Amino acid sequence: MTCSLVVILTVTSCQTSGEGNIYKRLRGGQELLIHPSSVLFRAAPRCVVFHSVMFTGNNYMRDVTAVDPGWLTSVAPHFFERKKLAV
Repeated sequence: MTCSLVVILTVTSCQTSGEGNIYKRLRGGQELLIHPSSVLFRAAPRCVVFHSVMFTGNNYMRDVTAVDPGWLTSVAPHFFERKKLAV
């Protein structure tokens, strides 16, 4: 017997804006930061996906994962365009 479990999360992606640790959403252009308590804060990956945003004095991404921008176009080509990603 085979059992499969599928989990669907709403994730959003960002890419560095070239201004330090500020990221811009690929859809909408909202400026976001990786929270200082994240292990990725000092790593400053080029492209990330995240689950939610914590609104304080700054807009911090929560549940952040570094990704290769090329993965987004191969996994969800209907949602991401290669020309918008700095691949």
